[in-house]
Amino acid sequence: MTDSLKGFAHHHDGGEVIELRGTKMWVKAAYEDAPGAFSIIEMVHPPGLEIPLHIHPGGHEAFYVLGGSYTVECEAEKFEGIVGSFIFVPQGAVHRYTVGAKGGRLLVVSPSGLERYFL
Repeated sequence: MTDSLKGFAHHHDGGEVIELRGTKMWVKAAYEDAPGAFSIIEMVHPPGLEIPLHIHPGGHEAFYVLGGSYTVECEAEKFEGIVGSFIFVPQGAVHRYTVGAKGGRLLVVSPSGLERYFL
């Protein structure tokens, strides 16, 4: 065990809250919690929101659909995500996603520090 890291827990609505363009995010694990390992963010998106093409050169990204639906395009291949779906985006892959007509809720596991992008 590393002396500088300690276990922690967040309740269902715990973690730093970030709101941006109609999306509400709860940062469950930030860079400071697990330096260099990962960030975990729960996101609630409004219907029809489109996240433009982008990449994560520093690591892989994974989506677990908690509610609603999503269309994720990764390197020109489309994946439809509904509740319980898992979608993996490899490091450096060009990708984007669109939220379904009823909105959506995602758990995102990403390169450490992703939450800093939204601040």
